[in-house]
Amino acid sequence: LCCLLFAVTNLTMTDFRLKRREASVLTLVCIAYLASDTLLSFSPFQEDSNNEQRGLLAYEDCNVDFTREPTEPIVPVFAASYPGSGSQMTHYLFEGLTGIPAADDWTVKGDDYNRIAIKTHYPAREHQVEGAGLMDRVILQLRNPLYSLPSHANYMYEHNNGLPDHTVRAPLSFWYDWRNNNFKNEIGLWGKHF
Repeated sequence: LCCLLFAVTNLTMTDFRLKRREASVLTLVCIAYLASDTLLSFSPFQEDSNNEQRGLLAYEDCNVDFTREPTEPIVPVFAASYPGSGSQMTHYLFEGLTGIPAADDWTVKGDDYNRIAIKTHYPAREHQVEGAGLMDRVILQLRNPLYSLPSHANYMYEHNNGLPDHTVRAPLSFWYDWRNNNFKNEIGLWGKHF
């Protein structure tokens, strides 16, 4: 999907500059992709004895090996979401569709004018981008908490066990413990995005 969209985008855009209308269309494509992924996804957890690898085959086969600095300064778009909402995949789609690097709020200030988007989990995670006052656009990525909370729990399992991101699914026992200890707080943080 991203290779096809990247090829079509390259045929229709010059100098990798996105007009607001084109940006809106790309956003709708990303939203449609994420919605279909959510609707067609399987259970976010595996039984304790079976931690299988996961990944999107289309994504693993799709390599956009380059990004380049924009030819003109651009003000990045904030890409805000609750953790576990698919923001990393969206981050890669921004880069694949535009050829311009994206970043996250832990690595850039937002005032370099050389990123297409800056991923953030604010306000769910209290870390603000220093150059946020410059940005006048935002893409709010929402995923049903029925799926985003378990996805975030999977990430926490990987992080707590020194595993690479997005490689295994947490055992059910981990999910039950995480959910029982964190649900009230995390659903409140998910709601802060409204």
